[in-house]
Amino acid sequence: MTQYNIFFLTPGQQPPIGSTGVVLANGGIIWIGEAGTFPTTATLGTHLDTDPVFNTTYDYRLATQAEIDEYEDILANPGE
Repeated sequence: MTQYNIFFLTPGQQPPIGSTGVVLANGGIIWIGEAGTFPTTATLGTHLDTDPVFNTTYDYRLATQAEIDEYEDILANPGE
């Protein structure tokens, strides 16, 4: 079963595999994948000694129907 999640990146995090790269008005990014397979451990960028400690887990949840509708509207109307 396909699942739509929304996640919010924090400093140092990179989007997980399956991310659509589509950002919604609330700053969340849509991820689409098989239910129960969202990778909770964050992919991290290069950490410098002067950087703060990066959060190693994603802030995510199931996308609401309104968020899925917004995502589909963005796809249907690129560039608007």
